Amino acid sequence: MNTRIVSIFVFILTTVLRVDAQDKITLREELRPGETAVVSLEFKAQGDLLIPQGANKESAQKFTALGRFIYEEKGLAIEEDAKGVSNKSLRYYTASSVESVVDSTRIARELREPVRVMVCEVRDGRPFVFSPAGPLTVDEYELVEADATLDSLVLGGLLPGESVAAGDQWTPTDAAVAAVFNLTQVTENKLGAKLESFDDSSAKISMTGHFSGIASGAKSTRTVAAQVVFDRARSKITQLDLSHSEEREMGPLGHALRVKATYNFRRNTEAEIVRLNEKALEKLPVASNPATEQLGYVQPDGKYRFYFQRGWFVTLTNPQAAVMRLVEQGQFVSECHVLAAPTVAAGTHMKPDEFRSQVQQALGKQFQQFIQEGEVPAPKGYWIYRLAAAGV
Repeated sequence: MNTRIVSIFVFILTTVLRVDAQDKITLREELRPGETAVVSLEFKAQGDLLIPQGANKESAQKFTALGRFIYEEKGLAIEEDAKGVSNKSLRYYTASSVESVVDSTRIARELREPVRVMVCEVRDGRPFVFSPAGPLTVDEYELVEADATLDSLVLGGLLPGESVAAGDQWTPTDAAVAAVFNLTQVTENKLGAKLESFDDSSAKISMTGHFSGIASGAKSTRTVAAQVVFDRARSKITQLDLSHSEEREMGPLGHALRVKATYNFRRNTEAEIVRLNEKALEKLPVASNPATEQLGYVQPDGKYRFYFQRGWFVTLTNPQAAVMRLVEQGQFVSECHVLAAPTVAAGTHMKPDEFRSQVQQALGKQFQQFIQEGEVPAPKGYWIYRLAAAGV
């Protein structure tokens, strides 16, 4: 009888110790070179663009947007001289489209076939995407980076990175929130996360709260609710379903807006990889260079094109001109107007007086005075005239 009681006690004690040893788990993503997955992200959004009408009044333009991205992804090793890069992957976008409708006007954007192969690097904590095939267009850049959110290489930043028990809560860092939700900076962070439950294969996490920061140079406040699934065996977030509402003030790159959106993220680590096979990648350069990091703009009627550094954004485009604005660290720096010069006879060029008149006309009420002008050295066969003006 005593032997039986002792045996039962030992069994109970062993069971309790086993539960205690398993009551905490580590939630940390591990992204290893050579690992592959198929990632998908779909979103739906609807809201109002708030258009100024003068005298502190505004009108609301209804808009909707649908986005769908699917890409194969393969982890890459980081080069020794790649300063500030913490993660790197190669992608092939099998689907990449956003369709929006603003007051019955439909706008569709999609990647061209040559640039569907992309390299994504996490530089100083933020995603940086480029294509080995050449510069992205303005629309393509907005698709995969400028307006992108929930990038697969930075999602893991939402996790605590340490052992937690069911019911434990934490606040993702400001840097993680900025990277995941594509903010230049975070000014307030009240986003909370909680480990709801876990078993041997997965963990379920909830996230709720709000945060504020700078998005596209404008103040933005978002309220978020999300459910996250973490695969314990593969140390990856494999599912995230998120809803959010946002209020954004008018900024240098666009109107104020109110929007509600839902996002559905999936990462399938067992899916077959077709495009990113060894033969296809044998001679593919995966290091960036100044050319692949540039962006390209083509005038709507095709008369001219030009390339420029990231940080500049095209805010207005029509057959007559392209208006660009430079935003650095969320701050508006300067504006540039690009116009096509009139056609002239071979061997001649626009007269300085005509150039001066066109510049003044383009600046309109912003013009005050010209402060400097004159010819500057140019390669053979070219004529360059520099004109500097002051304005408001």
